[in-house]
Amino acid sequence: IENAVDEIKDNLDDLVDLNQVIMDKLISHKELLVEIFDNAADKEFVFLARSGFYFGLPLGLPVMVLWYFFPVWWLLPIAGLLVGYLTNKLAIYMLQKPLTPVKLGPITIQGLFVRRQSEVSLYYANVFAAKLITAETLAQEVLKNSKSADLLFDIIQREVNNALEKSSGTLKTLMVFSVGPAEYAKMRQIISDKAFAELNRPDKRSFRFIDQALDIENTLAERVGGMAPEEFFELLHPVVEEDEWKLMAVGAVLGFGAGICQWLLLT
Repeated sequence: IENAVDEIKDNLDDLVDLNQVIMDKLISHKELLVEIFDNAADKEFVFLARSGFYFGLPLGLPVMVLWYFFPVWWLLPIAGLLVGYLTNKLAIYMLQKPLTPVKLGPITIQGLFVRRQSEVSLYYANVFAAKLITAETLAQEVLKNSKSADLLFDIIQREVNNALEKSSGTLKTLMVFSVGPAEYAKMRQIISDKAFAELNRPDKRSFRFIDQALDIENTLAERVGGMAPEEFFELLHPVVEEDEWKLMAVGAVLGFGAGICQWLLLT
């Protein structure tokens, strides 16, 4: 069993499409998807909320100078619109890009989310292993696919044969001679069939052993942590991509409104 589980772990990509399983689970549990990204990108969302101060202040200083020399009524609302739009656009850009570190003198610049890849990978792995990719889930996914089930049967049959060869040792020749080659081969087939049948109605307690043996959490953490920056970026991008324009539009509208308020206060 131990050898079979090790071999399953080595051939996991051929047995089940982990990405598809995760995607299907998240689609059917949208509240979990929200929870994952709310926690995984919590620091980035805080930065996004504070970006108005980080960028609004330096972008607003030139507007103050322009107003001093050209105090026309439309300057503050238009400048507020541009500042609000650029502030949110810059914040979104800094969350995501550049994907690879860029040296600017003594400073290294990289997208805030991508920079935390190793930290975020551990969180993803913990959640996925606890709620999405359990041994029970994997067993169901493998057994419902005939190609994967056949591969799993081959692994079990191979390990049963190895176990018989090892346990028989020097007595193998005597055993084959006693029962005959055909019966010996039939015996191995019966054991393999019974072992595979057990997988179709497993004892729930066995899943705990398989979870530990497959070590899904560390396996996923290693895989996510080893992703290319472009691939890792795609874990966050779909969450913000659809609503990026809304965030920038809201920034522009609020900036325009703030500019009107400034003009009214100054007149």
